[in-house]
Amino acid sequence: DMSMYDHVEILRGADDLFNGFSTTGPGGTVNLVRKRPLDHFQLKYDGSAGSWDNYQNSLDLTSPLNDAGTLRARAVLTRKDSHHFYRTAKDENTVAYGTLEADLTSSTLLTIGGSYQRIRGVPLTNGLELYPDGRDPHFSRKTAWVFPWEKSDSDTREIFAKLAQKIGDRWNFNLNYTGLYQRNSTIYSNVAGNIMP
Repeated sequence: DMSMYDHVEILRGADDLFNGFSTTGPGGTVNLVRKRPLDHFQLKYDGSAGSWDNYQNSLDLTSPLNDAGTLRARAVLTRKDSHHFYRTAKDENTVAYGTLEADLTSSTLLTIGGSYQRIRGVPLTNGLELYPDGRDPHFSRKTAWVFPWEKSDSDTREIFAKLAQKIGDRWNFNLNYTGLYQRNSTIYSNVAGNIMP
């Protein structure tokens, strides 16, 4: 879910030589930049609604925590529910994100934070079959081999910390830690073979 990110940076070309496994050919790097606390109070709500009962609500709150503004926090809560044009399949996605920034000195910044993402879904894992000679059986657009007991569940927890130190006017020292913990549980059907007329 992108609600915890401020923007996406894409660096094309030679950076791939230093961050990838390939030393030949073109490449690049995609960097997801997390939302940071702001130096002023801000409360933002985003909502959307779409076809087939697709709804998303997101609340984004940031504020300094002391008068000097040297301690700042940000929290994001997002809930998304979606169905599909075909029967039975659905997705539910909940995200909680929080981060805290502290100016330890005028040149030292400490950032800590974490996120939790909970996904519950009834997935589509099978396409529709054809007749043995390749003809289309002309099923309704709503038809799908999706059963209510199927599931694709995921719980992801992330914690992160960063210490950024400015050294003079031209140098920076960054120390980063990220821990990612994920649990997945999937039960799905397998439909195979052609449809006999």
